[in-house]
Amino acid sequence: FVAGLVVVALVAFADGGYYRETWAWTTVALSCLGCLALLLRERIAVSWPGLAMLAALAAFVGWISLSAAWSSFPSESLLEAERGLVYVGGVLAFELLVARGHVRQLLAGVAAGATLVAVSSLGARLVWAQPVEVDPIQGNRLIEPLGYANALGILAGVGLVLTLGLAVHARGRLERALAAASTIPLLATVTWTDSRGTALALLVGLATLALLDRNRSALLAAALVLSAPAAVAVWLTERSSVLTEAGGATVDESPEAALGLAL
Repeated sequence: FVAGLVVVALVAFADGGYYRETWAWTTVALSCLGCLALLLRERIAVSWPGLAMLAALAAFVGWISLSAAWSSFPSESLLEAERGLVYVGGVLAFELLVARGHVRQLLAGVAAGATLVAVSSLGARLVWAQPVEVDPIQGNRLIEPLGYANALGILAGVGLVLTLGLAVHARGRLERALAAASTIPLLATVTWTDSRGTALALLVGLATLALLDRNRSALLAAALVLSAPAAVAVWLTERSSVLTEAGGATVDESPEAALGLAL
């Protein structure tokens, strides 16, 4: 749980890991998680599919590095290989650190990290009245702390699917309440990033969740119950001129339409 929360939050607040300055420390941090697992865990069971995925990804990054020999821009090829090592470190950490029975805790941590980022993004605009610098391309849509509306939207969308599933399969009232409450800022963030790609991906994610979840009736009931407070949250944010009029820019699509597409 802590690993999922910390990694998601730190990378998100570092511009989503977009810039080169973050690649090295992210790779080292993920690799260190794997090394800690090797040192501290009594038994580590790595599946053959996991090993195959790690080997294939490492080979792919190696091929990117090798392409510098014939590339017109060798330095760019090496930079892409450096970025690819982040994913190798992530898969390595997952395979070594997360036992099969602990996947639920990891997903809960990822959902918590996404919720923290969403709350921070909404809070900076609505509560702390952070000055809005209107982007020439993205307008005044929610983009921080990742710096890109689609990236923030997809992170919130992933968190929304996870929290809905966690709310349905919670093992206690507190866990269910926290997961359910997290859906509200996550949906508001998805709406105000005004990302059509995120809305479509969210529909696919929710449809996949409904298809694979054996407890579909509880899932549908939870979605219906949570849709009301989520809609109220979006409506309340709509009333704030900070989101709709900051810098003289307006979002391209109404929040009602985005909310309807997301649901």
